[in-house]
Amino acid sequence: MLNKILNRIRPGLLTRLSNIIIIQLVFVFLAITIIFFFPANTNMKDNNYLTLKDKYAHIGQRISKAMKISSSKSNDITIDDNSKKNLVALLNRERIIYSYLFVQGKNKEIKSVLTLNGSVKNDDDKINAMQELIDQGIINYEMSQNNDNLIPVVPETHFAVYYYRFNINKRMPAVLVSFVDNKYLVSNRPQTIYAILILFLSSALVSLLLIYLINKRFQEPLKRLIMGLEKTAAGELYYLMESDNDEELNKLTAAFNNMSKTLWDNHKKLKRYNLRLKDAYMMLKESQKFLKTLIDSSPSCIISALDNGEIKSFNKKAVEIFGIDNKEAIGQNINDLFTHPIDEIKANKKENGDEKGIEILCRRGDGSLFPAFVNISPLVNDDDKVSAYLYIIKDISESKSFQEMMIRIDRYYTRGEMAGDIAHEINNFLAILSGNVELIPLFIKKGDQGKIEKKLALMK
Repeated sequence: MLNKILNRIRPGLLTRLSNIIIIQLVFVFLAITIIFFFPANTNMKDNNYLTLKDKYAHIGQRISKAMKISSSKSNDITIDDNSKKNLVALLNRERIIYSYLFVQGKNKEIKSVLTLNGSVKNDDDKINAMQELIDQGIINYEMSQNNDNLIPVVPETHFAVYYYRFNINKRMPAVLVSFVDNKYLVSNRPQTIYAILILFLSSALVSLLLIYLINKRFQEPLKRLIMGLEKTAAGELYYLMESDNDEELNKLTAAFNNMSKTLWDNHKKLKRYNLRLKDAYMMLKESQKFLKTLIDSSPSCIISALDNGEIKSFNKKAVEIFGIDNKEAIGQNINDLFTHPIDEIKANKKENGDEKGIEILCRRGDGSLFPAFVNISPLVNDDDKVSAYLYIIKDISESKSFQEMMIRIDRYYTRGEMAGDIAHEINNFLAILSGNVELIPLFIKKGDQGKIEKKLALMK
């Protein structure tokens, strides 16, 4: 129970890494702050003081060699331009930004004989500020000393002031007043290198610890997660990972396991849907096959074409009637099968209100024409828009011949009836003539001339 509670309150890997990085940054900035912003206390240590005194002793020797005393009476000193440039370069290397050289003559008069401009270039305000920092009392005190001496002064300004007492050519007392910018590190090089080395080693140690934590607490679980993803990609969908004690990794593991379960459930659903889709596809395929067989076996010519007239289906009866192969017919325009454009036929059908069909002349593949009865039906899609038309065509050539034969028979029958009526009427007159002809010989024998003439008149 206690372990579970500790695991719950234990910070996560990313949290620990963030804390380590923050600690490292704080340490680095603290070290930089101590080294660069608190140099004065370090300068006051004995070892640094001796180092500074040796440095100024070297500067005093260079100045003493460069200075030339004109005469023993006037004690005027001069310096050539080349020596002055060398001294300025030396001061720049030692981070001394400005210097004044004071000497004491035989009459105990103290005067400034030389200024050495280090890094201050034509900045009158800065030069005036440094001049105000010069303490004449310290200069007088230094002139009264017999030995070389160094007095550092760090006022509450941007500058540190150093008073170095030495002798020019071993006989003229002099004081070099130099100014150093406080923002620079004024300490001996070994201590600076040692501080930087300590900083580097500490940072390296923290970095190694950080790498160890990443490798131990993050890289190994990440490898397991990658292996799980590879197995999932290979088809092993229901692969679960063991949870870790780290909070972020536990969330990542739980998310992966949840994904694996979801994939497995979806896989099972997809399998069921695939089976249903396969059954539906087989049923659709059988329906299409049955419908194709039904259309091809139809005694009527059935053709389907798009709204632009492109033929999409052409059954066997159509091949038989039009004398055009199925492959050749598909893709042609439906207008090629009729003597009149199909749009006119549709318009004529709509105007006449004939829903059963219309009689038109069709054109066979060899160019011959034949009469047909055409029924046009629109095919609509899910949006109730007409996407194609179905043409059911029936050859009525034989029906036309039968109709012509019946017309001829009717004409013959009518003519026969008319001939019978005429023959009957003629027969009546012939019967009268025949009877009178038979009576005339009798009247001739009797010599009855009057009756003979009467009968001849009747017959005439």
